[in-house]
Amino acid sequence: MEDTQAAAEYRRVCESGKSLSDKELFNGEYYQEKKPAPGEYQLGDGFISDQVTGELYGRMLELEGIYNRENIHIALSNLYRYNYRSSFEDGVTSRRGY
Repeated sequence: MEDTQAAAEYRRVCESGKSLSDKELFNGEYYQEKKPAPGEYQLGDGFISDQVTGELYGRMLELEGIYNRENIHIALSNLYRYNYRSSFEDGVTSRRGY
């Protein structure tokens, strides 16, 4: 299994994806979800907490990190800041398309 040409291509694609993910999805405060298409239950751009969860899981498996570590810390801080509620008494809920 010493296909160095394929390995080099996979590494190139991986590095490109890492760079583009941070560039395209991190807005300075958090990793944002971009609406796939207009729809009844699409509320707008929002957090992608799943990305940060995936990063954590990858690290638990001893895989190399994908996202910029500083951006992850910023995103986690803002995830809490924008989403913590002491009560959902006045909250609005909606079904979201994924």
